[in-house]
Amino acid sequence: MQQPDRLALWIGLVVILSLLAIVVLVGAFVSISGESAPMVKPMASEPVTPKPTAAGMVIPTAAPNQSPITPLPARPAPLPRVSPTQSLQDASLCSNNAVLLRQVTSPQGSSLLPNQRFNQTWYIQNTGNCTWNTKFQLVHVQYERLSAISTVALPSSVLPGKSVDLTVAMVAPATPGQYISQWQLRDDVGAPFGATLAVGIRVNLPTPTACIALIGSFTADRTTINSGESTTLRWGAVTNGQRVEIDNGIGAVAAPGVRTVAPKQNTTYALSATCGGNRATKTVTIVVIPLGPTSIAVPPRRDIVGIWATDKYTIQIMDVTDCAGSECQAKGEFAEWGTGPPVPGLITGTFNMDTGRIILTITLQGSAKSFDGKVDASNKIMSGQLTGVGALSLIRQQ
Repeated sequence: MQQPDRLALWIGLVVILSLLAIVVLVGAFVSISGESAPMVKPMASEPVTPKPTAAGMVIPTAAPNQSPITPLPARPAPLPRVSPTQSLQDASLCSNNAVLLRQVTSPQGSSLLPNQRFNQTWYIQNTGNCTWNTKFQLVHVQYERLSAISTVALPSSVLPGKSVDLTVAMVAPATPGQYISQWQLRDDVGAPFGATLAVGIRVNLPTPTACIALIGSFTADRTTINSGESTTLRWGAVTNGQRVEIDNGIGAVAAPGVRTVAPKQNTTYALSATCGGNRATKTVTIVVIPLGPTSIAVPPRRDIVGIWATDKYTIQIMDVTDCAGSECQAKGEFAEWGTGPPVPGLITGTFNMDTGRIILTITLQGSAKSFDGKVDASNKIMSGQLTGVGALSLIRQQ
């Protein structure tokens, strides 16, 4: 019986070692599974009810009202970075653009004089999808600036699709030639956009015009005199007269003017005025009658320049000009005296220096008078008929 007992002992030992090996393998497997799979803590608020299987094993099941595990939300994508030099409109993905609709003033090729001022205006449309604000500018970018400034701010905001006039005050250069000035829009942070706006001009020297002198009149109080007598030359204003002169020793004179001459023989006086290379001339001839049997009686000339007055009326002859022979044009002032301030008037008319006949038109405030009279040979009394008054005699005061 000793042999069977020893066999049973060996069998029992093998069984025990086999069980120990199985336990070690199961423990190692459980350890590896725990490291690779994360443990999820159940979120059930109710107890788990075991569910029996056909083999008698019990599998826990979730309660009917248990919520499934909700995954965490995805991490949002990062927002785009905005450069400090970008405008807010750039950050909102709008874009700027502009087109030229037309040039309102100074179209291409305008011909201007040196230093001539002008306003250049462009009519621009906002074809982008950004609103232009008053920080947007029109800036000179190339060639001649033609302006005292290099930037012009927009006068107001311009919505997409709308248009605006942009004006730059300019001045043509002093030197003749062709000039171009180019400008462009800049946004509120200085970024250029849109069409290049240009103006082209041609500067020309002014076309020279012929300088023509015009002489108003040139007469003599008496064109026939006896030897030893004198006469007065009279001339009116001269237009474009760079130099005015009379020959026969008189020389340069001012215009208008008078000059007394006493030629000893028949003499033709020429009044000339020059402008550039052009010359204008008028002449008057004085006939001198020699002393002797052929002498003619020349009546003394009347002189009416001065002040003539009564106790109630004053006539002042200030100018006698444009004499055609002895007939001259007279101008002056009139005053009618009463209890209050004098009533003033202006005088125009004719005067004959040989006969002394004087015909005057007197223009008053809202009315007119006429005087038809004569100056005596002594040049001291002017008598005649005054409208509304009748016969009137005026004494020379000076």
